[in-house]
Amino acid sequence: MNIFNESGISFDFGKGWECIKFDEEKAYKRVSDNVKHTKGIDFIGIYNRQLVIIEVKNFANHTSDIVTKERLKQEAEELMTEIAEKIRDSLACVSAAARFSTNNHAFWKFINQLILDSNVKVKVIAWIEFDERDGETKKIKMRVWRDTLKRKLQWLHAIDVSINNIDNPPPLKDCVATAN
Repeated sequence: MNIFNESGISFDFGKGWECIKFDEEKAYKRVSDNVKHTKGIDFIGIYNRQLVIIEVKNFANHTSDIVTKERLKQEAEELMTEIAEKIRDSLACVSAAARFSTNNHAFWKFINQLILDSNVKVKVIAWIEFDERDGETKKIKMRVWRDTLKRKLQWLHAIDVSINNIDNPPPLKDCVATAN
């Protein structure tokens, strides 16, 4: 089992997972230390031969802040662009790691194989916590954000995009998320 904390949320990836906290990995730091403005996703993992990419944003108790309101309004264009850029940069780091990593080389190589396999869907989860009392409004916002992110990630092909938070059952098997 792998248990990671990110942005006030604890993620428990069960025994079927091979998962890492990507933005703390040597493979990411090797690139980000040398290429200014490189951004990394929070988690990358493999479950049942599927590549899963997770980015966590926790705006709970800050949703009424002016800056946060702006980031989350309508299609959350700026936020979805930021997440798409993190995915783009992270996949470049994964490629470099598969070529040059002396740390967990087999993991990086297998992730690259999954990326290149057009029969395998890459699953992207934007885990966004935000305050919204009206359940229907929350669902609508999440659906709009998902569509915006999916549009920005069209270049990745064969992609399964979801927006999730603690109020919803995780779209991942053998993974539990709880607030810290």
